[in-house]
Amino acid sequence: MVSFCPFCSNLLFAEKSVSGRIQFTCKLCPVFFPVQRTITSRTYCKLKSIDDVLGGEDAWKNVDSTEERCPKCDHNRAYFQQLQTRSADEPMTTFYRCCNNECKIVKLVKHSAKLNAMAERIPISGANALQSGIDLLQTGNVVAVPTDTLYGLACDATNMEAIHKMYSIKCRNESKPVAICFGQIPDIKCWTCTDHLPSKLLSTLLPGPVTLILNSVSKVDKYLCHQGKIGVRIPNYNFIRNLAVGLGRPLALTSANLSNEPSAVTCTEFKAIWGKLPAVFDGGTTHSSREGSTVIDLSEKGLYRIVRPGVAFKDSIDVLERFNLKAKYS
Repeated sequence: MVSFCPFCSNLLFAEKSVSGRIQFTCKLCPVFFPVQRTITSRTYCKLKSIDDVLGGEDAWKNVDSTEERCPKCDHNRAYFQQLQTRSADEPMTTFYRCCNNECKIVKLVKHSAKLNAMAERIPISGANALQSGIDLLQTGNVVAVPTDTLYGLACDATNMEAIHKMYSIKCRNESKPVAICFGQIPDIKCWTCTDHLPSKLLSTLLPGPVTLILNSVSKVDKYLCHQGKIGVRIPNYNFIRNLAVGLGRPLALTSANLSNEPSAVTCTEFKAIWGKLPAVFDGGTTHSSREGSTVIDLSEKGLYRIVRPGVAFKDSIDVLERFNLKAKYS
């Protein structure tokens, strides 16, 4: 905010007073204006789709096709066009659109050695798979891992640079926080308030395909917290739990797909982002459903609220009612 002196019209400067309060001060006139309250605002820009950038549906009329495998439906041909999206001394960017009329997914390929390098595909059954994952997480990387529901993108939850990288890879809206994945139930209590929960409720629900929303015990970055609440996960999947335990810190976790694209239950279904990852840990097919985890808000004593039904909806309701919790909006 820019303010001006009402007497001489010079710019006012924000300074600390002797008492330590912030005030606007004029450098010429002997006047000051104490700051009474803080006003903040935030506006999120709506990202354009690739089709909007290219000119819509008409831009794909009369274009050539070539051999290019679709990362979504595995079709082996795609339409393509090239645009100069960077400076003139840089190579052009190629946009591909699947020839399958029921798919029509659009992806871009920037011609740089860094982006064209594909992620290393590592079977989780390999002898060095776990240590490789821990090493990558320790150095601030984002990796793709299987869970008990879908494939996810994971990074160190205490490394803000890695979390920013995760949002960039997924093209995720920064106003949508990601879940925090723990290796063991006692670790959850270091981050969230659990004293109001019935005894043994957590150990009954976890490990499992549920995300529990709980109140944070301290201030947490916006990428992990919304209105003072955190979504916590302990998947019923040894590999990702062992990653968190081996790292010694929880993981930031979100689904391994571009925002608004279908979730993935096999590692080949999100090949569109392989070029942005150092490694993809292959655990085969994770689940028969793409619904994701059941999300339950347990932030209020004696109450629960189902935020997303997910794959464990019925089992979760049975457990919650067994512990005499009431549905918030029933």
